[in-house]
Amino acid sequence: MNAHPRPGLARRKALLVAADLTAALGLARELQRLGCRILGPTGSAIEAIDLLHRTRPDLALLDPALPERQLEQVIATLEARDVPFALTPADDGEGLQRLLRHPLPAREA
Repeated sequence: MNAHPRPGLARRKALLVAADLTAALGLARELQRLGCRILGPTGSAIEAIDLLHRTRPDLALLDPALPERQLEQVIATLEARDVPFALTPADDGEGLQRLLRHPLPAREA
């Protein structure tokens, strides 16, 4: 993957929520190389929702290995705040690839 900052991701805040925090750190590093600021990674719905109440990320990557109920809670909060997200295992980077194929909404001033 291109390690240079991507204009659409520069200074964007990305929330990472993953069952495997060690794997999520690799994904966090990749997003940082692309110019993102990272929120988390966090391993629980409670922590993710707390972060969402304190700040609004520009995008989120969620690990489908999280317990279903936790995943549903985080998704509901993201949808209520109109935050784009992708589901991806933290260790494969495919969700990041899917997210990069679609333009992100314009940043609010």
